[in-house]
Amino acid sequence: MEYPDFAFSMPTCYQLGIPSENPPLSQLPPYYGPPMTMPIPHPLYDYNLEPAFIRKRNERERIRVRHVNEGYARLREHLPDEPTDKRMSKVETLRAAIRYIKHLESLLDVGKDSKQDKNTEGPEKRQESTEDER
Repeated sequence: MEYPDFAFSMPTCYQLGIPSENPPLSQLPPYYGPPMTMPIPHPLYDYNLEPAFIRKRNERERIRVRHVNEGYARLREHLPDEPTDKRMSKVETLRAAIRYIKHLESLLDVGKDSKQDKNTEGPEKRQESTEDER
């Protein structure tokens, strides 16, 4: 099946049956408005056109982000290994650190409780144990 060649063009107001109340643009007086400058995007961004303070600011931000990421990496090294296929996100790292700290605190609390039990045995128990040893 062959398709006829169509010339696609915008229909005129006359063809659409719309009365033309406005004069054509060529008959309008020229518009003298404020001059507008628009940046022209260039496919190859020239880094040297950027002001020096912006380059320095960006470099400081990159260094800051690098230090934050190194801090998270060091924190991950101190956490117990969890079997995962991928690296933990920052939020997951913080949550795992909180869980680990709570676990260590609970171990310290258990140790304190057992020491207190030994120290609070009472004088009768201590005397019996010393008499048994004689």
